[in-house]
Amino acid sequence: MMGSSQGHLADWYVLAKYRQHTQFILIPDNDEAGKKYIGVVAKEIQKACPKAELLVCELPSNRKGEDFIDWIKSTHTCLKEWDEFDPISETYKKALKANFEDYVEKNQISIEDFLSQKDLKPDFLLDPLSIEEVLLPVLSCPIQTFPRVVIDWIESLADQMQIPTDYLAAPFIVYVGSLIGRKRCLKLRKGTDWIEFSNLWGMLVGRPSVMKSPAMKAVRKPLLLLVENASKLYEQATKQFEQDQEVWKLKKKVSEENFKKQFKIVLAKPSSSSPILNVEGPPNQPKKKRYKSEDPTVEKLGELLIENPQGLLLFRDEIAGWLNSFEKTGRENDRQFFLESWSGKEEFEVDRISRGSLRIPALCLSIFGSIQPGPLSQYVRSAIKGGYGDDGFIQRFQVIVWPDTKDHWELIENCQMEQIEEDVNQIFYFLDQLAFDQQDKPVILHFDTLAQKAFNEWQKEFENFLRKDLLPSYLESHFAKYKKLLPALCLVLEHLRHAINKECPIEVSEDTLTDALLWIDYFGSHAKRLYGSITNAIPKAAKELIQKIKNGIIQEPFSVRDIYHGHHWSGLANSQDVEEVLEYLIEKNYLIGTLSKTTGRPSYKYWVNPKIFEIV
Repeated sequence: MMGSSQGHLADWYVLAKYRQHTQFILIPDNDEAGKKYIGVVAKEIQKACPKAELLVCELPSNRKGEDFIDWIKSTHTCLKEWDEFDPISETYKKALKANFEDYVEKNQISIEDFLSQKDLKPDFLLDPLSIEEVLLPVLSCPIQTFPRVVIDWIESLADQMQIPTDYLAAPFIVYVGSLIGRKRCLKLRKGTDWIEFSNLWGMLVGRPSVMKSPAMKAVRKPLLLLVENASKLYEQATKQFEQDQEVWKLKKKVSEENFKKQFKIVLAKPSSSSPILNVEGPPNQPKKKRYKSEDPTVEKLGELLIENPQGLLLFRDEIAGWLNSFEKTGRENDRQFFLESWSGKEEFEVDRISRGSLRIPALCLSIFGSIQPGPLSQYVRSAIKGGYGDDGFIQRFQVIVWPDTKDHWELIENCQMEQIEEDVNQIFYFLDQLAFDQQDKPVILHFDTLAQKAFNEWQKEFENFLRKDLLPSYLESHFAKYKKLLPALCLVLEHLRHAINKECPIEVSEDTLTDALLWIDYFGSHAKRLYGSITNAIPKAAKELIQKIKNGIIQEPFSVRDIYHGHHWSGLANSQDVEEVLEYLIEKNYLIGTLSKTTGRPSYKYWVNPKIFEIV
């Protein structure tokens, strides 16, 4: 034949030899010219074969201009190395034919319906409305509850880096909580077994380039000094161990030689008493004290926790990759391990054929990292809709902050921080020296009388609020875990107050509880922003889809399947997500959906408001 723009020049007499056929199936190319060309072909077939039935089937295509050959190459029934000219083997030909016939059977329409729906693009009477993403307001960071030296340190860092204090205060709380770990716990009510530890999970939320990673690293410096000091002590202990081991080997050799001599005497004189081999036990191999890990397997993490019963900090700069790693083959059970580690109270047993059994007396992990709003909103949206992650995992991240970033930048010079940093380092050093009790168990703190009364009143009001069914289930699940967050904050704040004077607290005061409740309100506002952001997932995906339409990647009219099939676009990965986005765009006057008739199930085709191309 001829190209689609020169159909009138084609030699159509060749169709005469197909006059006995009663049905023709026409496959248009995926562009406007190809679809118009179908009309030319149909007219010529009707002239040559007036009794034949003409059907049209549009094959699923991902790119403008693709044709039948492209569709063949995209199917699993075609070899990747096929050059588009060589004959296809009989084996693949049969599978391809069956695949093609099945698709045509479900998606064919008459030539009349095809031409009518091409000609009748709906009229758009309204202009497209703006697509906006909205964030709920959040409370300001209550750093006034920290000791003065910590406030000065955080504010100086925030000025230097031109970032919100939230990005520094949140990781600081988690780092301090990890340092206290299982060495201290708070009993919430006397006469019960209800205790909580200070380990917490948290993350910073913000778009790229808002200094999330530098902020986390800046307040991690005091902890890294402890890591460096522990490494030096370990190196010294290792050298001493190696010397002691050599001495032990020599002593053992001498003892064994003396034993052999005495044993020979016994053999010569049976009446002699039997010798005794006196060999001291080998020296104990030193263990390196660990504070953190960044990318461990759960098996290795279990070994580290056995050696470091106070607990560890798991630090992930970009936490989205870590969350997605649980879906990888072979790591399906890792999620349960981390779920168990949140409370800091549960023991855990790992059984592996290759590594044997491992018993961890108490899983206690603090976790901190950063994430961008898009991936986080998608993850939360999946959890809320009952998809992957609907197990309370995201609700365990209680120390989540998503602050408003500064709208201007200024240079701050000559910040004198040496003495402030040293004072903060001394706080970390003192907290590191905290120890278990004489039985190697956690030291238990209690509320003082006034604090206990205030806590009881708070809990009563809090529990009744949760039972009123005023919150969505996912937000209720998040807030319900504040019964862990509040005592953890109390432990952190109380120890910070006493660490200034190098003192160990024995109880939690009412003032500390009051300050902790300020943080509860603060983190609650950020939680509402987090879960409210799931409504932004649809506008965000809608913006990206409109841009792809403008770029010609998606051609109208298109179906739901045309959007999600083979693309893997964020927020548009499956039919349900796509339908939600398309409905949103219809409400915003960007699209109109029309019912397309086929011999199979009716389906909707979507048309684009031409005015979107005028929007910058």
